[in-house]
Amino acid sequence: DLSQDSWRNIVENQSIMYCVGIPETNEMLCGSSIQGGSSAIPTETEAFVVHWDCEAEEVVHSLQPVPEITSYGRMVRADTGIIYGLAGSQYYAYDPVEREVLMTGDLPGGRVHFPGLHDVPVGGLIYGLADDKVFAIDPADHSVAVVAEHESLARAHGFTVTDEGVLYYGSGPWLWRCDLTPDGNG
Repeated sequence: DLSQDSWRNIVENQSIMYCVGIPETNEMLCGSSIQGGSSAIPTETEAFVVHWDCEAEEVVHSLQPVPEITSYGRMVRADTGIIYGLAGSQYYAYDPVEREVLMTGDLPGGRVHFPGLHDVPVGGLIYGLADDKVFAIDPADHSVAVVAEHESLARAHGFTVTDEGVLYYGSGPWLWRCDLTPDGNG
């Protein structure tokens, strides 16, 4: 039998959008949004990223990696332990153990498609979709590069990347596939 607990307003007047584990500290990194739901009127002006201590059951650190952001999107932990997150049309690299923002940068496109980033690195890279582009964040140097472009990506809704580096996404009534590997052999 499953049991559950809940904590209200860990970030005052904000919704928790995404969480990612920090096993080294037994914490969760959580990104918030000033939006409270479909009928809520925001009362706050900026979102936060917070460290939730799983044992103490409380927020132990709070930050704003990118100024003036109203919602922090998907966060993905790279194999290096660095967490990459979305903030509007920007991204950031964050060291959750040192609690240090390593860099912020612009994504190659304005509109990020749900879910923003693939939830695990593939071949060391973190893939995402923006506008009509597939981009990859490289944790080796925190850079972002466009790896594919196609007009169908402008209407993408939902995507996944296989362990072999093949992107699948919905666009209109079609399911599309794109091989993201340099040699095209998955």
